[in-house]
Amino acid sequence: MLDVPGGYSTIQQAVDMAAPGDVIRIAPGSYQESVRIRDGRDGITLEAADAGAVPTILGTPHKSADGIRVDEGRGVVLRNLRIAGAYDGVRLNHVAGAVVEQLVIENSALGVRINRGSDNVLVANHILGTRVEKGIPRRRLATRATGGQRRGLP
Repeated sequence: MLDVPGGYSTIQQAVDMAAPGDVIRIAPGSYQESVRIRDGRDGITLEAADAGAVPTILGTPHKSADGIRVDEGRGVVLRNLRIAGAYDGVRLNHVAGAVVEQLVIENSALGVRINRGSDNVLVANHILGTRVEKGIPRRRLATRATGGQRRGLP
């Protein structure tokens, strides 16, 4: 288990050091960064250390940076996180078997973008105030979305 900020000062540092299957637990607080999970990190989990005090990943102002981007992977889990002000809250590119669960994504261009993948599951996510497109577009893939809600903000 890798702890942020206990063992690593940023989420990205923990991701870069993670081995396949590792769990990264993120303490409450705000983290101004864009997190990128690349191929070779199959099965890692990013989750709140305390589900009752969800950490926030803050988007990078004036940049087209995603809150969390996963490229070419299998079985990645994102759970109990808040993402605010990112370009895409979550972007999955060529990902299979991901679980995106109980995320709150606010004020992004798009909530969750999935480009080519299979067997991804979205559970009880809340997408609030997207700026460009709405919600969760699914292109050329098989994905299940359950629970949660999408609300546009003025």
